[in-house]
Amino acid sequence: MTLRLHFFAVGRDITGKSHLDFAMPEGATAQDLIEMLKAVYPRFRELKSLQVAINEEYAQPTQVLRESDEIAIIPPVCGG
Repeated sequence: MTLRLHFFAVGRDITGKSHLDFAMPEGATAQDLIEMLKAVYPRFRELKSLQVAINEEYAQPTQVLRESDEIAIIPPVCGG
């Protein structure tokens, strides 16, 4: 299946894009997606954390992805 991923902040810096289409096998989970992103873009491994939001809600690692989902990759956030 093809997923549309949206990137913010350092994620956009790493991929060079604010969004991209990314191929994953049917039945892939949020954790599978994170691992695949780290394999394709090794700089993601340097981040302390990496979250996946599906349809505007943080996903559990075991949540199964669907091609119609709106998926955001959220890097660590710090603020003050």
